[in-house]
Amino acid sequence: MHRCLKIQEIVRSIVQCTTLASEDDYGTEPGADEGVDEVTDEGTDEGTDEVTDEGTNEGADGGADGGMNEGADAPVPKKHSLVDVALVSRMFYEPAMDEIWAFQRGFDALFSCLPHQLLRRIPGKAWKGTVLARAPVGEEWRRFEHHAKRVRELVLYASSDRYEFDDHGFEAAALRSLEFVIEHFPKPLFPRLRSLDVRGDALRPQHILPFLHDQMCKIEFEGESPEDELITLLRAVAATTPNLIELGIQYRRGYKPMDDALSWELSRTICSLPALEDMSGFDHRLSIDAIAHLSRLPRFESLRLSVSALNVRIWDVQSFGEFKALTTLLLKLDTSTVPVEWISFVQALSRAPLQTVRIYAPTLDSPALELGPLFEALGQFPALESCSVSMNPANDDSTQWSGEFLDSAVLQGLFQVPGVTEFSLKNVPIRFSASLLQGIACAWPGLTHLTLFASHALPPADWVALADLAHLGRCVNLMCLNVEIAPVPADWTWTDLGDDVPGARAFMFEVQDARIDPAAAAQVAAFLNRYFPYTHMDHPERDDDGLDSDDEDEEGGDDIDEDAEVEDEHAGDEVIDMIKRFRTGGS
Repeated sequence: MHRCLKIQEIVRSIVQCTTLASEDDYGTEPGADEGVDEVTDEGTDEGTDEVTDEGTNEGADGGADGGMNEGADAPVPKKHSLVDVALVSRMFYEPAMDEIWAFQRGFDALFSCLPHQLLRRIPGKAWKGTVLARAPVGEEWRRFEHHAKRVRELVLYASSDRYEFDDHGFEAAALRSLEFVIEHFPKPLFPRLRSLDVRGDALRPQHILPFLHDQMCKIEFEGESPEDELITLLRAVAATTPNLIELGIQYRRGYKPMDDALSWELSRTICSLPALEDMSGFDHRLSIDAIAHLSRLPRFESLRLSVSALNVRIWDVQSFGEFKALTTLLLKLDTSTVPVEWISFVQALSRAPLQTVRIYAPTLDSPALELGPLFEALGQFPALESCSVSMNPANDDSTQWSGEFLDSAVLQGLFQVPGVTEFSLKNVPIRFSASLLQGIACAWPGLTHLTLFASHALPPADWVALADLAHLGRCVNLMCLNVEIAPVPADWTWTDLGDDVPGARAFMFEVQDARIDPAAAAQVAAFLNRYFPYTHMDHPERDDDGLDSDDEDEEGGDDIDEDAEVEDEHAGDEVIDMIKRFRTGGS
């Protein structure tokens, strides 16, 4: 028996099929959608479903437009698709408008629904911010209220950073506008709101508390608010959001851990949330009671904390439950050593169905001594699928690791888990030898993603040897290989490993191709055809890790450095083109 689809599901399916915009494309800045056909909804809340396409956008000048104007924070391509769907028929109008207004970053879009005489535009370096000149009254709230009911996710902030203002005039005006809304807007405030992301230091509890209600599913706090104010907020969360699923708190008050009172209140809040599934927080401490509470929650899936937050002693782990649903663990080490208590905590998770582990660490004093027990502890999770270890690079790219280097033996504990499909080592001082790659390929034949970076720890000569990558041909399902290879000289050759190594199906092979001598292009092409026959060779894009994003150069040296970068880039393009020609049989 087939289930009839709801109109809302049909709208979402249409938009999903007609736009390539991803979920994290939210945050289109105001003005980015100028020229989008306007959908007006005048009278929709009065019983008429008139949908018109006027093709104008008065909102760019601060005027009030229809239901869809500048600042509705869906991605522009997605916004176009939703507007088209809304114009199809009266039946699709309301569901499409619900999707357009579901996510809002700030109040710009909602403010533009008010009469234009109430608005004031404050120019920034790139665009304008919208604030209220006075509080609306009575009927002036009508269209604002109509669309506020659609908002399900809200980013609440009062910072000038988003608009890059030269002074703090916008921040004060934005706070005053927010106070107008809280004081004069007909209640309830955003009745369908499910996710609230609070950012910045200017917001006080009185600006945040009116948004909380018992249907909230996700709350995130980020800033440097005073301890007493955070305690007030946490108490309100515990009292008003019993169905909360995800709680995040980034507390960076002077980059110091929370005091005992605030840590205790955070732990108390956690213990009062029976539906919690996801907890993230750094630079604070959790009590044993809080961790024990999390360990017993039947649906708790994701834990992201700093090591200092684990106020755990070896004997405390005996009080923990099984973490029956925990699948994701992200831990940030904030010391140059791995505390033995932390290893004990990881061991206490042994009965958890852990699938993903992310470890972020500074430059460790003795990585061989620190990471060996770490990988040994991770080897006890039979369901582990993804593991990533990232160490902070040196401040100076030219500074290389002067201590001891790790070898493949440090990974022996992790090699005991056969189901790993994604593995990443970034800035870890480990020698990428043939034995390491052979061990990876033999231990994890189902590997799909592999990342090996050590440019801040090793000289280029000690990076991954291209010929050694042949061992990865055993991982036939390898989809993405992202490595730094050692320079390939003109006389480079390779030896076939035989039929035991069938070749991987990787389609993305990112290397430092500029280090390949053009004279070796034919040999490299033959090597790739043998072990990576489906691969596409390309420049690595590592902006997320900061490895390819250099700081701005000092004055006086810009021209020289930029020319050098352009020259290297073109050299890499030439090598790629040569390899492609050899692989396709061109001359």
